[in-house]
Amino acid sequence: MDSKQNISLWLKQKKDAMVEQLLTWCKINSGTFNQAGLNRMTDVIQEDFTVLGAKTERIKLSNYVQIDNNGNPAATELGALLSFVKRPEAPIQILLCGHMDTVYPADSSFQNVKFLDVNKINGPGVADMKGGLLVMLYALQAIEQFADVKNIGWRVMINPDEEIGSPASAEYIKKWAPNYHYGLAFEPSLTPDGVFAGQRKGSGNFTLVVHGKAAHVGRAFTNGKNALVGLAHLIEAINALNNQREGVTINIGYCHGGGALNMVPDLAIGKLNIRTQQLEDETWFNHTIEKILKNFRDQYDMQVEWHGSYSRSPKILDAKQLTLYHLLQKTAENMGIKATWQATGGCSDGNNLAAAGLPNVDTLGVRGGAIHSQEEFMLVDSLTERAELTAQLILNCKDISHANC
Repeated sequence: MDSKQNISLWLKQKKDAMVEQLLTWCKINSGTFNQAGLNRMTDVIQEDFTVLGAKTERIKLSNYVQIDNNGNPAATELGALLSFVKRPEAPIQILLCGHMDTVYPADSSFQNVKFLDVNKINGPGVADMKGGLLVMLYALQAIEQFADVKNIGWRVMINPDEEIGSPASAEYIKKWAPNYHYGLAFEPSLTPDGVFAGQRKGSGNFTLVVHGKAAHVGRAFTNGKNALVGLAHLIEAINALNNQREGVTINIGYCHGGGALNMVPDLAIGKLNIRTQQLEDETWFNHTIEKILKNFRDQYDMQVEWHGSYSRSPKILDAKQLTLYHLLQKTAENMGIKATWQATGGCSDGNNLAAAGLPNVDTLGVRGGAIHSQEEFMLVDSLTERAELTAQLILNCKDISHANC
């Protein structure tokens, strides 16, 4: 048998082991802000990846800073980033990315993993993306055992903050990406039948902090300046932008303020997310927000602070991206799989890889669905299927010139 046949056979033999490993991983709560759970998950992953014989590094990330309900910056500790490097001197270099964090906090009621049927498992992170991490691990094990990989080097990066936009780990993607020819990320497929993500929207998170003036509502109501009312006017103006530019959506996701009903509130906080389709959308939004805030200050004589940034730029399918996607399509066809892709409004570290100039496929993880909900599931047969597809794609990269990869 040749290497491709050996890889396929070996992975099929590892199906039960992959399932058992998945169940173990998904029983560990690793919500983004569950530091104890993330530490445990990091230990387990680090141990399980030792089979690859790679140089291992555990990197402490900077704290995550966001605006609290008092309008002040507040720092939260994040988990560690794991890096595994092998053959950094090889002529073909691949950056593989995954994340260990989930959207389910330590106190979530969704903690159990169970079979819904013989081919479907429900549980926190089974698809997004502990299943994807297993696909990555076993694909690498397969090529290391059965293929000639002396000309292929790789780095695995597993981060603990992807679900909040990779605020701390993004700097490592930006730092490392120029040293690689292409990237692979292991988010789950867009649909249970395996559709890949193509173009992705960009994303930014922002916070409004409105400062009014407190006053007794009975004795000095007219002396007060109601920060909640001010925030409501701002929200109305910003929400109206949803109808002004194709592909741009703005969601007001959080508001906080007020207290005693006999007191004019002097502080109100609103948080929003914007999704962008083109890089030019960011410039348009920045200029538009500046005008809205200036008009607000002039009209209501209240101060307002604007915090936040764009965490992910849009991922555009340019010529380099399409060259890699067509290789994916050819590789899948050789396995008897149809590979198609479509645009999505969701974001991933694929955005960050693309922003750093690295063409990438970012949905090589398992087939599944209902992510970010208690109905999250993955299809068992996709574990070996996607691991084999990943292994063959890595081996086929030699068919892409470095200029295009």
